[in-house]
Amino acid sequence: MNASKLLNPLTISIAGLLLTVVAGVLIYMLLIKNTNASLDAETADYQSNVQYEDPLQKAQAVKSVKDAQTQVQQVTASWNQIQYTKNPDIDYSDVMTAWNQYIDELNFKLAPSIEQWMPSTGIKPTAPITTPAPPADPNAVVAFNPIVIPLNSGSPINVVGTFPQILHHVAAWNNFNRIVLIDKLQLAGISPWVTGSYTATVYEFPRNADKPGVSVPSSATATAAGGVAGGQTAGPQGSPSGLTPPRSTAGG
Repeated sequence: MNASKLLNPLTISIAGLLLTVVAGVLIYMLLIKNTNASLDAETADYQSNVQYEDPLQKAQAVKSVKDAQTQVQQVTASWNQIQYTKNPDIDYSDVMTAWNQYIDELNFKLAPSIEQWMPSTGIKPTAPITTPAPPADPNAVVAFNPIVIPLNSGSPINVVGTFPQILHHVAAWNNFNRIVLIDKLQLAGISPWVTGSYTATVYEFPRNADKPGVSVPSSATATAAGGVAGGQTAGPQGSPSGLTPPRSTAGG
């Protein structure tokens, strides 16, 4: 059976699957902003009308403000848990430190984590997954909030398996130790063996992004750039080599 015939009755399932994968990003981008906006609106409404309201209206207004505060606290707590479990320690308060932390994240944490975690998904990519090289300029790091890391430079990741295996593989990204957006999932081939193709983007939220440290002087930047290694490659499941040596050229 052609895999495309399977997509129509399972479109809702796939959509629901992808929504769970991006839930962490949505909490930050939508829920926290929306709940803070709701709290601000309720507080402003209360302050502007409190002198004109009767006791019953005043009590209702106070309750609305308290409910909004509770919602903000709950969403913030959920986000803090995600930050604690799925976010690396990158602190923008010192630019050079942040740059070194980002290099460490790309070359020695993210790529090895993908390699070690991939077997738990049940199937492996048809080719190694690459992570980008860090920028040569330390000052470039603190320009990103959040830090967006397109795996494979944004090119598709391909996996081969049965339809349930591929769905399980994609959903398993929820269990990875970083926030990952899975997008553009497509299936092709003849059942039972089909090829799944999707893109994966890692989102990381640095500390003190709203108040980064003093920029690094250009002389220090030039010196630092000489030691920047290229991106890493996370070998597929069962790869005897694991990680390939970093390229000698500095990446941008």
